[in-house]
Amino acid sequence: MPYHRLKKTIEYKAMLVGIPVMTASEAYTSRTCHVCGWEGKRKTQGLFLCPYCGEYTADLNGAVNIAKKFERWMSV
Repeated sequence: MPYHRLKKTIEYKAMLVGIPVMTASEAYTSRTCHVCGWEGKRKTQGLFLCPYCGEYTADLNGAVNIAKKFERWMSV
């Protein structure tokens, strides 16, 4: 399923049961270390290397950074 269609389906189904949906920009989320905040470039397309914390898959690193954005929004 294309991303846009999946997003619209989730938004529609959530609206039916009264669940709010929030979205976040994924810009730079896979280039910032989710542990220490160091910013750099990915070693390869799918691998992020932090000189302080080690290697992470870019997808995992980006997902944790997006989760942290929502955590900050929810605590406000």
